[in-house]
This record gives sequence, C-alpha cells and structure tokens, in this order.
Amino acid sequence: MGEVPAKFLGIPLITQKLKKKKDCHPLIVRITSRVETWTARFLSFAGRLQLVKSVLHAIKSYWSMHFLIPKGIINHIQMLFSQFLWNGNLNTRSKAKVSWVDVTFEEGGLGIKDAHKWNKSLILKHLLFVINPNSMSLWADWVKKTIIIGAPF
Repeated sequence: MGEVPAKFLGIPLITQKLKKKKDCHPLIVRITSRVETWTARFLSFAGRLQLVKSVLHAIKSYWSMHFLIPKGIINHIQMLFSQFLWNGNLNTRSKAKVSWVDVTFEEGGLGIKDAHKWNKSLILKHLLFVINPNSMSLWADWVKKTIIIGAPF
C-alpha cells in the first residue's frame, strides 16, 4: 500500500491539475539543488548558458511533457534560471543584463526556450498521439477507447 499522490519516475501521479506550491515543490527543489551544486565551480557565462539550455531545461521539460505547469511556478523557474545565468548562484541578487524576453527570443536570443510556449507545445503533443491512427502509445489507445469512443454524445 502506498500514499496518494504516488511518484513514478520522479513525477507525481495525480488525477487533477497541479497545485502551485504543494505539487510542484519537488520540481523547484530539484532545479535548486542542481544549481547549488554548480555554484561552487567557477563557470563562465557560456558554461552557465549551456547548463541552463541542456540540463535545467531538460528537467523542466520532463515535467512539461506530463503537466500544464502553473504560470507562477514557470515564472519562479525562469527566475532561478535567470539568477544562475547572470550571477552564477541563487544567493546573489543583481539586475539582469538583458531582459528575459530578449534571452528567450528565438531569432537573435541566447537559445533558451520560452517556458510558457514550450509547456503548451509539449502538452499539445499528446493530441497528436490521439489523432494519429498508427500511434503506438498505450495512453492514446486508452483515451480513444474509453473517453472518445466510449463517451455518450
């Protein structure tokens, strides 16, 4: 016997929308702990940028594939990304050299993806699995059989 919500592969198994603080706390803790392990090292701006683009974005994207993350949590994550990118740690607060909108600009920015748009696009990818008749997804097959076909209209 386990407790609800249980975790599977690091994300909570819940049946409702994510609540801001309670459900997303493991995501914030994971990103914060990863950044804090890097603050002891002397990283260049390019090194910090690469870590944000690859490692931190991957952690956020894994959650974004499964949940529509609340805007407040995404804003907090972007603040953590910005503090690490410009300062090298989370304890020092200083003004950013460039606005975050310009950093995430796709053509001419630094190549960091906008978290709000990225979250919505990854959620919409589930719709592609449902629409595709040759989908090999068990989840898509379950949705087609139980919700779409089995729903009384």
